[in-house]
Amino acid sequence: MKNKNYPGDPEWIENLRKMHPFTLAIYVSIIGICIMFLFLFIGFNITKSNSNILISRWFTISTIILLLSSFVANQLKIQFKKDNLVKLLRFYYLSLFFGFSFGITQLFAWYSMLENGFSFGGENISYTYIYLLSGLHLLHFMGGIIYMVYLIFKALKAKKDVIVRLVFSTDPYELMLIDLLRIYWHFMGILWLILYFGFLLV
Repeated sequence: MKNKNYPGDPEWIENLRKMHPFTLAIYVSIIGICIMFLFLFIGFNITKSNSNILISRWFTISTIILLLSSFVANQLKIQFKKDNLVKLLRFYYLSLFFGFSFGITQLFAWYSMLENGFSFGGENISYTYIYLLSGLHLLHFMGGIIYMVYLIFKALKAKKDVIVRLVFSTDPYELMLIDLLRIYWHFMGILWLILYFGFLLV
């Protein structure tokens, strides 16, 4: 049977045309982010082969936190479909807590590297790449947090108004917004795992 899931196929193009602009934008953004990190990671790989790297334990802690946050973020779509606004907000707050915790542990990791004499732009260029890669990841991750705060305000507004809540809980657009957050959040988690193990193993 002919595979119709390839670029250029009329059905594939039609599905792309029907895709919501926000959904298309998030996938295009993910592709762009992947390309940028790929080139930076190649640079890091070249420099790391010439030096030994000491990875801060705070990076390990932040990795565990991010894995937990991905599990929590996955519950957002589930609770929305169940029309459980109380639990939806609870998982929003928990995701936000893990998100900020991840950011704080990243700052501790950078401080730990500085204490050990590994600064940005120092003699060991590999650490400059670590600062750059982890910093850019955190910057993109904070973009996800800002978007989550926006969704939290929408959920709080629905909680206060019965009419708004009725529309909110049955609106496929709201479900799509939550799903986009979930996709981006998981992408940030996967990207960090690749970076973390790359720091350790490459």
